[in-house]
Parts: sequence; structure tokens; C-alpha cells
Amino acid sequence: MKVEYNVKGLKLNTLPIKESISTWIEHDILIPDTKPDAMKIINISVYPYVNDYEVSDNKITLNGKLNYYVIYKTNETNMGTRGLFVSLPYSQNLIIKGIKKNDNLKITPVVKNVIYSLPNERKILAKTEVVFKIRSSRNEDVELLQNFKDVPDMQIKNIDTVLDNVIAY
Repeated sequence: MKVEYNVKGLKLNTLPIKESISTWIEHDILIPDTKPDAMKIINISVYPYVNDYEVSDNKITLNGKLNYYVIYKTNETNMGTRGLFVSLPYSQNLIIKGIKKNDNLKITPVVKNVIYSLPNERKILAKTEVVFKIRSSRNEDVELLQNFKDVPDMQIKNIDTVLDNVIAY
């Protein structure tokens, strides 16, 4: 017996992964010869960026930069404080269970902590805690069977499902 029915296709967007991963990144900031020696660090501000990422199963490789803005005191009398801008690259491997190569990712880096020291007048050691907020979404194609025609004595069970976001085509 041939059964006729209509097919309706749906694209479902799912959000399988929503995680925050914290990691420490260490850098040596060298004061160039054109600037005076640092005697004391007043403030360090850090702004993280993700330039590129590569996704494989259960792993993300991130490449980015940390922009450091350093304000420090010098021993010169006419120039009491000086500023320094340094952009340093980093590379991180993050292990996330369930992530797949074709997932759509949104990665937001946020600086949580900065620890710094001044071992000598030309070098600043900076250790930065960066939290990577990762959101992954997937598009899944689903076909729904509906409207069975002219079928006597057929039992049809419908399941009601609540969907947050539906795109019909």
C-alpha cells in the first residue's frame, strides 16, 4: 500500500556549548632604549583580542594579541611618568568536550586579573588571566512528515515540542 504525505523541512539552530574557560598568559614586556628606565609601575591595562581560531573535534586553537598599556614612574626629574604601549601575540589550546569542526563559534576574551612585577629597570613581567567565553551553535536540517492522505485505519501520534527558534523553508 502506497502512503502519500507532505514533507516540511526545518533548519534548527541549537546552542550545544556555552562555556567559560580561564587561562593564564605570561609575557615579558621590554622597555625600549628610546624610553627612560622604569623605577615603579603605576598601572597596567590589558585588552585581549582573538585574531584567528581553528576548530577540531573537542579542541580549539586560538591565536590573538594582548594589548598592554603601561604607566610607570621614571627617575628623571623633568619626566616623572611615562607610558608604554605593547601588543604581544599569544596562542592557546582549549579543550572543550562536544565541540565540532562545523560549529559556529563566538569567542569573547575578557581579562580577569593582571599580576606584574619589575625585576629590573628595562623589563616588566606580566601574567594575565584571560577568561574565554565560548558560545557554539549548530544548524541542523530536519524533515517533518505531515498531512497523510487517504490512509484508512492508520494511527498517527503527534508530539508537541517547544522550539525557541525555527526557520522554515
